Amino acid sequence: MTREIKILFVDDEPHVLNAIQRLFFDDEYALLTALSAEEGLALLAKEEVVQVVVSDYRMPGMDGVEFLKEVYLRWPDTIRVVLSGYADIAAIVSAINEGKIYKFIPKPWNDEELKLAVSQAVGIYTLQQEHLELVEKLTHHSAVYNLLVREKDEELDFRSRELRRVQGVLESLSCGVLVVDAKKVIQECNRACREFFGIEDVPLPGRSAHGLLPTMVISAIDTIQREGQPEPLQLLGRTLEVWGRYQPPDQGEAGAPGQWILEFWEKH
Repeated sequence: MTREIKILFVDDEPHVLNAIQRLFFDDEYALLTALSAEEGLALLAKEEVVQVVVSDYRMPGMDGVEFLKEVYLRWPDTIRVVLSGYADIAAIVSAINEGKIYKFIPKPWNDEELKLAVSQAVGIYTLQQEHLELVEKLTHHSAVYNLLVREKDEELDFRSRELRRVQGVLESLSCGVLVVDAKKVIQECNRACREFFGIEDVPLPGRSAHGLLPTMVISAIDTIQREGQPEPLQLLGRTLEVWGRYQPPDQGEAGAPGQWILEFWEKH
C-alpha cells in the first residue's frame, strides 16, 4: 500500500494558509496547517509521518529557521522548506549553510514554482525511504546490496544537485550577497554582487577576496568586522548600502571557521 503523502504548512497569517489550501486543493496530498511553530511541532508529534514541512520565516515567538532546526533534530527524514521575503536573506543563507533547510522559496511565491518545489521535495523524501528500505532488505545479499545501494546513492546525489541547480536562489536576487570567512576567503558571491563589483562571471568561492574584490569592498568588510555598519559605497556609478553580520560555526563542527554574511542594496 502506498503511504499517504502529508505536507505541513506553517504560517501565522490565516489568509496565507487559506491560499495554500486552495492552491493544493486538487493535489493528492493530505494538507496540514498550523498558525505557529509550537502548533506545528504538536502536529508533527501527533502524526505518524509527515514527508514535507514548509514554514514561513517571520513568525512571532519561534521563527521559521528555529522551528525547522527543531524539526531536523526530531524528525531528520522530513524535508524542510522555508518561505521568506528578500529582507531575510542573511538568516536564510545561514540556515542553508548549516544544512538544516533543504530549499528556500521567496515570498510572494509563484504558484507553479511552489507546487513544483513541493513535488520535488516529496520525490527526494521518497527516494531516501527507498534507499533505507533497500538497506534493510538486502543486507544479507552483499554483492547485490552493494550494487543497488551505490546506484541509489548516485541517484540521490544527482537529484539533490539538480534541485540545488534549479533553485539558483542566490543568483536570482536583486541584492548582492557576499559570504566570506574570517580570513576573507570567499564562500559565496552572487550575480548581483559580481555586477556591482565589476567582476567577470568566474567562479569565486574558495578564493581570497584580496586582489579580486574592489578595495572599497575590502575596507567595508574590515569596518563591519571591527565596528559594524560602514558608510555607503560608490561603485561603478552605483550607491550601495552594506549590511553584514557574523555567523558562528555550527556547534557540531569543532574548529570550523565562522562566516561574515554581507548584503549590498542599491540606493536609487
